[in-house]
Amino acid sequence: MEGVVQCFQYPSQVLRGYQRAATSIDPSQLPAVPLYTNLHRKTQDSDAQSLSSSDTDIMARWTVKKAVDGLASTYNLVQRFLGASVPGRRIVPRQNEKNDGQVQVRLDTGEKVDGRFLTIYLQANKQASASTLLKFIKKYGTHENLAVGKFDTKAEDLDAEVERVCNDMVEQAEKKL
Repeated sequence: MEGVVQCFQYPSQVLRGYQRAATSIDPSQLPAVPLYTNLHRKTQDSDAQSLSSSDTDIMARWTVKKAVDGLASTYNLVQRFLGASVPGRRIVPRQNEKNDGQVQVRLDTGEKVDGRFLTIYLQANKQASASTLLKFIKKYGTHENLAVGKFDTKAEDLDAEVERVCNDMVEQAEKKL
């Protein structure tokens, strides 16, 4: 199969070296992040300190991008954003230990500006297991924002607006991590 690359469905499988859920996809569908680095092995605390900053950056991008993409594919974010009305409440995922551990991050509602723009906060979950998120939580806590997005509730193409907001928040989170 020329032009097809083996890759993993979930980032935890890449980072832990699992091979049982491998799928074949077209290389054009791959994220801009390399799928294989020296992060494939399970790290100890001493090993984590020996990782280069570029490896840590790749891991941070992978973690946040996959978490946000997972939220976008699992939930109808247009409907959730438009239905969000109480500042400080969680939009997605539902708050429980299982979701918080699997998803790693959450989207919370902020205030509505000018009756049009809804502020969306990207925050790390308390049960996050990714090392980059754990460092962030240890330093700032779980209520510190990884990123802040402004969702235009009156945009013509709401799906494109959700995608724009999510991409913007991923970029902000990468810089913060």
